[in-house]
Amino acid sequence: MFSRTPAAGILLTLTVGLTAGCGQASPIQPAAPSPSAADPAASPGIVFALDAGTLTLESPNGSLSGDFIGEATAVGNDVTAVTTVVVTGGTGQYAGAAGTLTGTGSGAFVGEGGFSLLLQGSILTGRGSRPFRASVRGTSALGCRDGTIVVLQSGSGTAAALGRISAQMRYDIASNAGCEAE
Repeated sequence: MFSRTPAAGILLTLTVGLTAGCGQASPIQPAAPSPSAADPAASPGIVFALDAGTLTLESPNGSLSGDFIGEATAVGNDVTAVTTVVVTGGTGQYAGAAGTLTGTGSGAFVGEGGFSLLLQGSILTGRGSRPFRASVRGTSALGCRDGTIVVLQSGSGTAAALGRISAQMRYDIASNAGCEAE
């Protein structure tokens, strides 16, 4: 179990139980909120850093890969996320790609379940700069690596010029959480 006080009056308790390191885990849930946290309009929510993220988008027409950081904000049962992806490479139509994408999403960014993510930005290749937009839906699972809670997301969707894509994302949400694979 991991507890910390991220904002005045809000105690966050995180319980993670993993099996064989591949991760059936309990979702992150706030424990008994203070009166101000019980009313979502009175609380700004609980903010989680999305650290050390990696992203891969693949299709028959090429792929993109990159690193990202971001934040997920939980207000009641609603979670929204904002990410900044630095594109570090690509293949096919995006060979040698570089650029920056902004991601906005909702759903299971700090627990298990479904999520959706929209990525938008500009990609530079040998053929010049071009706009990029991708929409992904998928599922999230929790894992533990070296005492850090890791979110693994897998999904599919569409991207301009790539067509149908599969997406894989991995990032840390709680370093030094003391979690252990069982």
